[in-house]
Amino acid sequence: MRGKLQMKVSIKECDNFSLLFNKLAVLVEIGRDKFYQKVISSNKAENLKATLLSKLIEIYTYKGKNFANQYVETLKSANFAVLEFETQTRLVVGMGIPSFFENGITLHHTYGAPYIPASSVKGLLRFSYLVGCLNVFPLGISNLPKPFEWKNEDLEPEEFLKILSGIEKLLVEAENFEKFSKGIRNNETLKDYLELLHNNEGSLKDFYTTYVELFGSLYQKGKVIYADAIATKFKFAVDIMNPHFTEYYQNPKKEIHLIADIHNPTPIPFLAVDRGSVFSFAYKSAKDFMKKQLLEELLKEGLSLFGIGGKKRKGYGFLERSNSS
Repeated sequence: MRGKLQMKVSIKECDNFSLLFNKLAVLVEIGRDKFYQKVISSNKAENLKATLLSKLIEIYTYKGKNFANQYVETLKSANFAVLEFETQTRLVVGMGIPSFFENGITLHHTYGAPYIPASSVKGLLRFSYLVGCLNVFPLGISNLPKPFEWKNEDLEPEEFLKILSGIEKLLVEAENFEKFSKGIRNNETLKDYLELLHNNEGSLKDFYTTYVELFGSLYQKGKVIYADAIATKFKFAVDIMNPHFTEYYQNPKKEIHLIADIHNPTPIPFLAVDRGSVFSFAYKSAKDFMKKQLLEELLKEGLSLFGIGGKKRKGYGFLERSNSS
């Protein structure tokens, strides 16, 4: 046709899933039909989204050198300790990332492999450390400092989290142990919930010192550097969320007054990392760091008991130490 340039492109294989998922999905053909963004992203095309996601998994092929493994070897050569964990349930990280498919996933920009950001790993370790030291949840770690005792253990989860947040704020903002000790003893809110054990100054100092060594504070640099946990062996799965009351919640005029089984469910497909995938967690510590075993135990307990990523209450994001590590 004069004045127009026509180009027919279809993607039949790709070895970088990040590129395929984020940029090339509109060029993937399903059978004889080609679906473009305006069709796939429409509210009436959820089944097409699921079909296209399945097609992406099907045509993803890795060729050549495994760059994720090269990344891990580079970390090892830089004196990072590497621990391998295997997903026991499906894992979803980065669902809130803007995506062609509405729900995103965290994929390494260069390697195309799924990964867990270092900030998420560090957050899980902090949470595990605090709940273990405060006996909110019994961890299988014997050498955690435990300077406190609960006055009332029948608290709602929100109240426990409020106390954890208050103690962490004191840990982060204290210039040194003396100021932390003074702050914790003079905090009226904490006094209503926690009792500082008598003659246990050593345990309180260990609690403060270990936290700062592992995670740092506003005044002191931590002794550990955390790296992103990248998948060295992985497979994807198409999963769905299935809201049953979409019409009720999305009705702006509230003309629908009942939350009942009169509404049609709305399946929303999304991509997840499947069971049996292996992630390499890496950290580098200072030479005078003496808590290596504690750090590894916190990571093991945290991943197996609390999970990581999104939808943990639905059973996603739990990992166990890999047999190969």
